[in-house]
Amino acid sequence: MEIHFSPWVRWFLRALGMGPKRTGIVLTPDEVQVKAGSFRVTVSRDQIASVRECSPPWWAQAGVHTDFRGRWIVDGGPGRLVRLDLSPPAQGRMAGMTVSIRRLDLGLEDSASFVTKLAVACLGDDPAAGRRREPH
Repeated sequence: MEIHFSPWVRWFLRALGMGPKRTGIVLTPDEVQVKAGSFRVTVSRDQIASVRECSPPWWAQAGVHTDFRGRWIVDGGPGRLVRLDLSPPAQGRMAGMTVSIRRLDLGLEDSASFVTKLAVACLGDDPAAGRRREPH
């Protein structure tokens, strides 16, 4: 999976060490791995409480951002985001420091494919409604 990069901001993010070669999302059967510059997090699929599309806040249009309350945004330009609500929160790294992530918003090239691939792991998921079935 690829982070969406707006052409007008790609050069700027590349200069900051967050260009397309240093960012990415890997989906495995058990987890979602996200890297963007010095930001890293691995989220167990069991931690993903809900998935849905959302709009970015005005203060986060490109790069890695936080609201300092557990929300982290990784995107490469303006556009819709895929929101992952995490329970329990995941532990990630940013600039060498451990950070707690309760919500992860991702700007993706193909949001629909990402949501579908997440849902495939758990029969009973309803990605259109942003709900997951309860684990047994």
